[in-house]
This record gives sequence, structure tokens and C-alpha cells, in this order.
Amino acid sequence: MRKVWAAAIGLAVVTAVCGLAQVRPSPTMVIGLDFPTIGWVRYDKDGAIRGTWGFNLGLGISSRTYTAKDGLQPEKLNFFWGWGTLAILVPYLEIGATYAFPMDTDKLFCVSAGGIVAFAGLVAALAGYPLPWWVYPAPYISFSFWL
Repeated sequence: MRKVWAAAIGLAVVTAVCGLAQVRPSPTMVIGLDFPTIGWVRYDKDGAIRGTWGFNLGLGISSRTYTAKDGLQPEKLNFFWGWGTLAILVPYLEIGATYAFPMDTDKLFCVSAGGIVAFAGLVAALAGYPLPWWVYPAPYISFSFWL
């Protein structure tokens, strides 16, 4: 009888460990030196992470969308595109890739690299300044915690 109980407990432990390893992370907030700096995670109807949105350190808003059909996947390179504003009015576009490291069953540490293009001349032209339509491209590397 002891062997049966030991086998049942062992099977339960193995099932629990294997089951937890297959759980898809489900964070709700993003905090980091990234676009967005403080934000929220967007999910699709199937529960896949489609992107993020929120506020950035550049005094603006940010939105990022992951291009894969199954959303952001941990331990894989995930490509994205995004848009937002800097200094409240200056629009920007970004493209890049994120690598997500699982920290817990529903937390991620993400490293992103990409390029951002800020359209500062657009705001100047709309305000009536005689400046050209300047475009400022810049590469970046960023880090964020998904909690």
C-alpha cells in the first residue's frame, strides 16, 4: 500500500511540475527603460500577447505590436513595430525585436533592440516655423520587466 501512495504522490508531483512548465506567461503590466516605460499588456481573444501600450519617459504615449500570429513567445526572438509620441506632440515610429526571458510562471524580463524615427520637423512645420521636415533616426537597446 505504501508503494501505491508513493507512486501516486510521485505522479502528482511530476504532473504538477510538467504542467507548470507549459503555462504561457500572462503578465499585465510593463515597467522598464523601454517604449512604453510604464504600460499595460494587450492580449487577443485567444490569450496571446499582441502588444503593449502606455506612457514613456519622453513625455508621450507608446504602442507596440508584435508581428507573429501567435503573439510574443518566451525564449524566442519576437519582431515588432510601434508608434507613439515624444514631448507630447512629436510622433515616432519604431521597428525592432524583443527577446523575452521567463522569470516566473507569469513574469518576463525582456530585452529589445531596434530603430526609432522621430518626426520633429512635422510639429515645427505645423507650428509655422520655417524648418525642414526633419527626421531623426536612432538605434536603441532597452530593458523591461513584464509583471
